[in-house]
Amino acid sequence: MNPRLNPIAITTLATLLCAAAPRLLASESLATCAAIDDDPRRLACYDELAGRAIAAAAPAPADADALADFGLSATAKRERDPERWTREQPPSIEGRIAKAERNPNGRFVLTLDNRQVWMQAETKPGIVLRPGDAVTIKRAAMGSFMLVNRYGIATRMRRVR
Repeated sequence: MNPRLNPIAITTLATLLCAAAPRLLASESLATCAAIDDDPRRLACYDELAGRAIAAAAPAPADADALADFGLSATAKRERDPERWTREQPPSIEGRIAKAERNPNGRFVLTLDNRQVWMQAETKPGIVLRPGDAVTIKRAAMGSFMLVNRYGIATRMRRVR
């Protein structure tokens, strides 16, 4: 066997190493972005990494924090912001489904357009939930929440994130 290296193999290896170098550097930056708890700041970090132009942020309405906290337990709200954890929540929120998946138990896991993630708390056949559908999530009995789709069909949900 000839001990000389194949020029094609050397070229291929060099190309792979050059292609992997930015990913290795970016993975460190991705970890930095992933460690940011504040959603808008984390998104801005990812946008900056991707080279995406960042538009000027519109001022948030005064009750944006209350909408962001909707569906979280008192413990989760206390962990997010210890000083404002007792804030009054709205009776319902409206939004559109950005992503609809089913978990291994057959229950829906929905990501809304406001980035909240909700999981179906009951198995309910016959409910149809698709990306783009407008939904309303309302407070229900004993601290639970009901999602109502465009057909008026309701299912019990719990907030995951």
